[in-house]
Amino acid sequence: MPHIQTLSDIKRKEVYNRAWQLQNQQALAEHLKAMTPPVDEKEAVEEDQRNEIQARKELENDGCPPCYPPSMQVPLQEVPEEYQGAVEHWRTYTQWGEIVLPQQLADWRRFRSYQQYVRSYYGEKKFHRYVDRIREVRKSHSLPSDISLFWDPAQQDRLQNWVEFQSWRVRIHDEELECKLQEMQRRVDQAQETAVDMGSNLLLGELSYAKRRVAHHAGLLRWVESQRQVMVAAETLRSNACTKTSEASQYFELMDSLSGAVRRRVQRTGTNRVLRRGCRAAHATCEHRKQHSRPKTKTSKEQADLVATECALKTRSGRISKPPLRWSS
Repeated sequence: MPHIQTLSDIKRKEVYNRAWQLQNQQALAEHLKAMTPPVDEKEAVEEDQRNEIQARKELENDGCPPCYPPSMQVPLQEVPEEYQGAVEHWRTYTQWGEIVLPQQLADWRRFRSYQQYVRSYYGEKKFHRYVDRIREVRKSHSLPSDISLFWDPAQQDRLQNWVEFQSWRVRIHDEELECKLQEMQRRVDQAQETAVDMGSNLLLGELSYAKRRVAHHAGLLRWVESQRQVMVAAETLRSNACTKTSEASQYFELMDSLSGAVRRRVQRTGTNRVLRRGCRAAHATCEHRKQHSRPKTKTSKEQADLVATECALKTRSGRISKPPLRWSS
């Protein structure tokens, strides 16, 4: 090992012990690998798919959108850009291999536990302090801060739970990941100033790991924000549809009330009853006339001609003399 002579006896002993442990671990890993029977790849893929399907179902039932659509099959290949941030985050830090939804489900359950913990910590009377703190965090990241949460998480809708989850993840990014990265950067800078190569190399690896975590988590936050915007758009459409339905129902209720008022007015005046009786009488009269129809009467001109003929007088010469028309009237 280079520069090991520059270390103290205690440090050299620690380095030797660590090297011995690593050597034993490598030998143990090779021994276990030799003892482990080969895994059937087809069975492994089918098991991964079953785990993904089950995790997806549980996420959707609890109101959490899975980090990629069901059209993508396990193992994931060529992940679209809009899902890469979330997939890479949970793929990097998962213990499930290529599948990521079980890791997302575990993370969502941690958030659900955090919801219960933070409400018991603040209490119902001081719960507004927690909401104010979330608003400040969202303002610092240029996120919409006009939010409302309920003391009972069961009363919150899907969007409210997602906003709270987003705020929880933003706090983790600031208070844990960013702080860890800054601390590692400070330690690396100090190690480089003291020119301790051995310690500096180890710290550089930890610094690189901290940077990757921050980058992957930033990708996750971008995906979370995109899902929030999708939920807001869906909520707006639903609200507009409900408004139109409400306006239509109010219109029909108004028309029904007006019709009811007219009916009540007719009933009070008795007009409706009279109209019904008149209609029945007219109908009965028409039916009676149809059954007992009389012969057609002659017109006035025909009657006048008949009367004139009956009243005609014969003169001495035998001619028929008709009286003036006024006599026959």
